[in-house]
Amino acid sequence: APELHVIATSREPLRANSETVRRLGPLATPLEGEPLTAADAIQFPAIQLFVERATAAHQGFELNESNVKVVAEICRRLDGIALAIELAARRTDAFAASELLFLLKDRFQLLTHGRRTDMPRHQTLAAAIDWSYELLPENERVVLRRLSVFVGAFVLESAIAVVSDDKGSKTNIAADVGNLVAKSLVSVETSGHSVQYRLLDSMRAYARQKLEKSGEVATLLRRHAQHHLALFRRAEVEWENRPPEDWLADYGRCIDDVRAALNWAFSDGGDADLGAALTAVSVPFWIHLSLVDDCRRNTDRALDSSWDQACDNGRTVIKLSDTLAGVLFQTQGPATRGLETRCTRQAQASCDACCQIISSEDYLDASVELADRRQTD
Repeated sequence: APELHVIATSREPLRANSETVRRLGPLATPLEGEPLTAADAIQFPAIQLFVERATAAHQGFELNESNVKVVAEICRRLDGIALAIELAARRTDAFAASELLFLLKDRFQLLTHGRRTDMPRHQTLAAAIDWSYELLPENERVVLRRLSVFVGAFVLESAIAVVSDDKGSKTNIAADVGNLVAKSLVSVETSGHSVQYRLLDSMRAYARQKLEKSGEVATLLRRHAQHHLALFRRAEVEWENRPPEDWLADYGRCIDDVRAALNWAFSDGGDADLGAALTAVSVPFWIHLSLVDDCRRNTDRALDSSWDQACDNGRTVIKLSDTLAGVLFQTQGPATRGLETRCTRQAQASCDACCQIISSEDYLDASVELADRRQTD
């Protein structure tokens, strides 16, 4: 039958001769932060599905101006995944949209009311992901659960650095990541010369539960923070020598992971020394993105934490102090001169000319640039 065509849906490609693959992405949702009316929102497939299923479950449900932003956020939190949206919408028989959004903190307990006529794996969100996870060989399960420490997009280099240990080669891990993409468990985005990967929120939450059960969380969170410290040491060197758009294309994706790494580092089970070093090398990052509040909070937290401030002849504490002094001076005025003076004394006490140069020029100028950007934005 030479004219016969078969349309098949599958978790992964069939790898048959002459097969053409069309990947179905999540349903489109409104972008976060955009002005949104009910009339605008209903144009998005994810919102349409939610409203259709919510109306079927509770005839009094109506998408209106008072709940449209909440419904949009529910669909975004569920990554536009049709099954998850259907399961959430059916709970409008018991909860208001705002209550549903709050309850999504424990999505696997909430999203459990599938139709009795559905296959078992479609009756709850956890069962759907369980089914896919159980089909994986053990090496791919390990990679998937370890990837859950990434909060945002990551590249293959980062995946290998964080996931790998003595038992797995870099080539094997790269192959496992590729297999997880093929099985629709890891999303892939291609932008210019860069290929980036991401776990959707529901998959990340599930994989994180598996990671916690494995007893590897502490090791992986440390490895994740160490990797971003190494990454941003490189970024700091490149900052002055690359076009801003190229620098941002390589490092801008890391914003949520840097925040997560810093939160871990300064937590009770973290590593404040590592956190202080990461805070210092990420200063250009916050400057480049004009995130003055993040810069101030991060440097302030690092300076208030207990860590070995003499570990590098005071370079790190000087960078942090000068950055904070510059930001506060530009935003709050001369009241912060005392912090600059303290920083200079630390440089002099270390008898390190390099530190004095850093103190007087590089990071103060950078932090002034950051504050100036904020005022003009």
